[in-house]
Amino acid sequence: MEVRFNVTDDEFMESLEKALKVRTAAEVVKQALTLLNWAVGEVGLKRIILSSDINGQNVHRLVMPALDKVKDADGVSAEEKAAARPTANAR
Repeated sequence: MEVRFNVTDDEFMESLEKALKVRTAAEVVKQALTLLNWAVGEVGLKRIILSSDINGQNVHRLVMPALDKVKDADGVSAEEKAAARPTANAR
């Protein structure tokens, strides 16, 4: 499959190429899709994705609206779960 898209910010792609030590934008995209594929799999297993500093402190959760739409093994997405939760003001 071939995918084509325009990146309007050349510096953005060049900075990613440099950081990843790759030679082409296609290699950057391949790495990005590999990471996204892994993230989709993790969400499908009902896992959350976190990052922290080197000491395991200052933890941040990855928030990506597209991942909220991924259905888990039970066939339910985080988006659907959030919609089903009662709100604090509900009676």
